[in-house]
Amino acid sequence: MFYETHITVEPHDVSRWQALSGKLKIKPLLIELSSGDYPLHLMCSAPFSGSEADFRAYLASLEEQIRQSGFSIIRVKPETLLDQAGFVKGPIAYYECHIKLLLPKNAVRHFLLFSQEHGLHPSRNLLYGDDGKVEKWYLTTRLYNGSIAEARRRFRKALAETKRIFPAE
Repeated sequence: MFYETHITVEPHDVSRWQALSGKLKIKPLLIELSSGDYPLHLMCSAPFSGSEADFRAYLASLEEQIRQSGFSIIRVKPETLLDQAGFVKGPIAYYECHIKLLLPKNAVRHFLLFSQEHGLHPSRNLLYGDDGKVEKWYLTTRLYNGSIAEARRRFRKALAETKRIFPAE
């Protein structure tokens, strides 16, 4: 089984977070949201393959190492593939899809309008190398209280429309 966790931390000490992420072999992220009360999120992406029990043990160990390094954990968000959707249960469980794009800087304004028109949530990773020409963006869509079939339909539609407007080069 494949899992991924996003752990959001404070304080926003980016260089210390990047060093710890390298030591823990996790990917550091500084996510900027296009709207909301908390526009910047210092976080990580930590993939894991194995059993659910092993994943939960890995996650507990990772959280402890982060705390011992002087960071406060703001949020822990475990994720899994849509076909493994029985993993997270409860009132906060939902289906989510991230579409990753490398956008020319001159397409960002159009991208943000597209996102708004389609009810998608744009964000970007500020730690992605900036060559002055391309930015790494994400489009996120969520489905609360729906079925896997409905989530698949919604995600495929979002992906198809995104590819139509922003074809890969």
